[in-house]
Amino acid sequence: MTYHLDGEVIDWVHDQASKIPFSTDITDFLLEISEILNQKGGYHISPRRWRKIGGILRVAAFCNNPDPHGNVNVSLLDCALLQHLVWHRHHQKPFVWETYLKVFEERLQAMPSAKICTMLPVLQHGIIFGIDRPQRGELAKIVATVVRTSEEHERRVREQEEKKRLEEEQKRLVEEEEAVQEAESQKLIDAWLANMPPEERALNLGEGN
Repeated sequence: MTYHLDGEVIDWVHDQASKIPFSTDITDFLLEISEILNQKGGYHISPRRWRKIGGILRVAAFCNNPDPHGNVNVSLLDCALLQHLVWHRHHQKPFVWETYLKVFEERLQAMPSAKICTMLPVLQHGIIFGIDRPQRGELAKIVATVVRTSEEHERRVREQEEKKRLEEEQKRLVEEEEAVQEAESQKLIDAWLANMPPEERALNLGEGN
């Protein structure tokens, strides 16, 4: 089956894509990659070129999203297209991909495991422009590894929080029990004093001379 895109469809896609925002996280992600390419790769990407790249990433985000009318943002997976967009010479392309993978993994490690898990179905069955099957496998492996590590970390955090909660609960119960015992003791003392003759009570309370 052959699909033909006429000018109206292309204009519509560009119009819809232009409304897609870049989150602070994605902006920071792109800035970090730019700095690494500049410092270690030895080449500079002009602001004008980054603006063009931003437009392409917006179109990719719109086209990759299964529900174009839903809430769409440029994602880390959409940024896989950078391997085709930021190199000056073809031999630099592997370094761009390696840089993307490195920063991608670092960013994942700061995300909750539940959010990371949403990437796996996309990598397995979704549309992601600009990456081939082996690259999907690389990304899926990174995501799965980070998810396991993140889930283990979150499990330990939950265990520590539960342990702390139980300790605080135990401390509260002990304090309540001590307060009850103290109140009971005071009642016994008050009852004992109440049954004493006035002169003897005054002596016990230190009221006599």
